[in-house]
Amino acid sequence: MGWNRLLLRVSPGEKDWYAVPVLLARGRTEYAQSNIAWRIPLPGVHPAFYGGGSGAGAPVIVGDNLYLQSEPHDLICIDKATGKIKWLRRASFYEAATDDEKQNPAYADAKPIAEKLDALNAALIAAPAAKLAQTEEKAKLEKALQKQMKLIDAKRYASQVVPDVGFSGFTPSTDGQFIYAWFGDGVTACFGLDGTPRWIRADQHTAVEHGFSSSPLLIDGKFVVFMRDLIAFDAGTGKLVWQTPIVSPEGDNPGNFIHGSLVAADIAGTRVIVLGNGIIVRAADGKILTPDTKSDNQAVPSPVAQGDQLFHITKGNSQLTIRPIPAALTEPLKLAPRDIPIDLSAFPKHYLPWHLSSPLIHDGLAYLLNNAGVLSVIDIQTGELCYQKLVDLDPFQGHNEGSARGVGVSPIRAGKYIYLFGNNGAALVLEPGRTYRQVAKNKLESVTMPGHWSQRQERFVANPIADGNTLYIRGEEYLYAISAR
Repeated sequence: MGWNRLLLRVSPGEKDWYAVPVLLARGRTEYAQSNIAWRIPLPGVHPAFYGGGSGAGAPVIVGDNLYLQSEPHDLICIDKATGKIKWLRRASFYEAATDDEKQNPAYADAKPIAEKLDALNAALIAAPAAKLAQTEEKAKLEKALQKQMKLIDAKRYASQVVPDVGFSGFTPSTDGQFIYAWFGDGVTACFGLDGTPRWIRADQHTAVEHGFSSSPLLIDGKFVVFMRDLIAFDAGTGKLVWQTPIVSPEGDNPGNFIHGSLVAADIAGTRVIVLGNGIIVRAADGKILTPDTKSDNQAVPSPVAQGDQLFHITKGNSQLTIRPIPAALTEPLKLAPRDIPIDLSAFPKHYLPWHLSSPLIHDGLAYLLNNAGVLSVIDIQTGELCYQKLVDLDPFQGHNEGSARGVGVSPIRAGKYIYLFGNNGAALVLEPGRTYRQVAKNKLESVTMPGHWSQRQERFVANPIADGNTLYIRGEEYLYAISAR
């Protein structure tokens, strides 16, 4: 009782050393658990360098079901009322093989591996929680299957370094009739709402530092993905419609690269795709309408299109840039930007004081939350700072935490409140406005990968999804439904 000192004895190695203290409360700890309608483990979580299955992609909702992607190549359908997993479909290189490739002897050798993996996936979704041995076996089988596919075509099915967000760390798209999914190794697929495959393909591109991490976009009858090039597939057939180079085809860290997701906008009746680096592309033919656009490298936040304005985080992810959407489309498209610097010098930092999350625009104000938990609220008309506060989100911030390098979940508005989420399970409920008014704080406390050397609090990266009176929150290991009972 009354601990006020912590002594660490650390034995250094020849070149480096580290210590991972784990503090466990002894005795009875009082806390209240309420309004968790259900919580389910996701079958793709397994020990990895950056943690579990990353959990960076949010679900989409169609009718009574949730659809989300899970490591490394799975699309999962979940009953949104009960949390029961209805089905799981794999979209790996094996499923993307062409008819000619299926005649290769290596494909026949891959079949028993795929069957074992199918059986294991079925066992995982039927069990209340996966055992560590099962998830490790799943990872081994996935690697063995990929190795067989590489024997068929070493270039088309080349091994990829796991992206920071994982191969599945993307939000799928839907038109209400089909689910469109893209995975970080270049597999793109379309499924019916019942899991029936419609089309699937594999497109290989040289990986980049941190891996591909931009969620795709369904627009103008096309499913558009970003892999160095911006690539549009026909939503009905999966056939290539157009392909537009955005960054260099080679190099680990190409200039002007983005990590934010693709956003749709409308300019004088023309559908366009807005990239986090400021580039705007016409959806019909893939033509770049802003050829002179230059930006910081590795733009992380996704842009926001709202009303007649575009909002970007620029200048090392530390400046709000507002661009008006013109009433007429001229080529080349020139948008006069207005830059609002975000001064964070008054707050201490452990790593970089950047913004990983997108701004929330509401009632003339921009709410920006940086990776250390500093909330800046800006009047978008005048550019004046209404207030700035280090909020109580318990963030964990490390330079080598994959996609969870501090707070990266974007603020959302649901009902009459604004919700902020940290990367360590904490959530704040705020009243919108020019002054800080906190309504509540809650925290999802869950140890991920118990017994493993990287055991720790579950990380949160994906944006939450509000649906009626329920909030769906994706962690790296669990999916939560928060709803008043």
